[in-house]
Amino acid sequence: MIEFWRYQLQPVASLNAKTGDGLCEGALIRVGGGHGCVHPWTSLGDRPLSEQLHLLAIGKPTALGERALQCCAIDAAARAEKRSLFRGLKVPRSHVTVTEVDALAVADLASIRAAGFDCVKIKLGADAERGACQINALADRWRSSNPPVRIRLDFNGTLNPDGLRRFSQRLRSHTSDLIDFVEDPFPYEPLLWQQLQLETGLRFALDRNSERFAADPAFPVRVWKPACSPPPISSSSERLVITSCMDHAIGQLFAAYEASVFPGEVDTCGLLTHPVFCEDPFFRQLRIEDARLVPPPGPGLGFGAMLAVLPWKALT
Repeated sequence: MIEFWRYQLQPVASLNAKTGDGLCEGALIRVGGGHGCVHPWTSLGDRPLSEQLHLLAIGKPTALGERALQCCAIDAAARAEKRSLFRGLKVPRSHVTVTEVDALAVADLASIRAAGFDCVKIKLGADAERGACQINALADRWRSSNPPVRIRLDFNGTLNPDGLRRFSQRLRSHTSDLIDFVEDPFPYEPLLWQQLQLETGLRFALDRNSERFAADPAFPVRVWKPACSPPPISSSSERLVITSCMDHAIGQLFAAYEASVFPGEVDTCGLLTHPVFCEDPFFRQLRIEDARLVPPPGPGLGFGAMLAVLPWKALT
């Protein structure tokens, strides 16, 4: 039997160029004493939550549903053994996720450094010129940092090739030096991606649907979301960044667990997405130390007492 509980998350600000700042809805599921998270992003192409739950109920889950069921099985086994999934593991370091670049200031660099971070991921939109001005201004404020803070940019596929060219042309040389990679600048086209990287000198990362493609020089950085697909085959020719799906704390912890047990080399991850949402009772139990997510205590993914009292309903 599958049980579920719907939840809502309130973003602190607009999350990305395709998603506003309205409530984000997902569901926790419970199977055999284990828990998982289904958090679709319809703005990025996922099926709506009601459809996700229906497909789970009839035994035809989407990739999101299938991964949530796998999370349930992993969590249930650990809870049965009264063992934390994170026992003996070290969660990889993560970048800071920033959704409002204009709000960043020199003072933020000091606090980011003090928290142990050396990398910031910034969400940008379809206005290439404005985005370049924002990143140039940020680089001007941060250029004296030693060692420099790396900047990762995420356009969520909102640009086109000409927009990416305009963005690149407006970057100052010291700005380009700080950019680690550009994630999903525009929809993936292997030959065009490879050409634009040669033209601009920027490194591209593929996130959405990256599991469909083998290692490819058109995207030297692969972004893997454990909530969306099984572990990729590790390749020495690419860097792997593991991130959460900007979902419930249960989903965030599942991503952290998968990052911790991944057998290959893992780059600085994106497992600290809870600060982009207003605090809730689950997020309140998460801590950050030295740019790493600190899981809550208890068996499995934690939160035992809090999960037990949720108003679960049978999924029919």
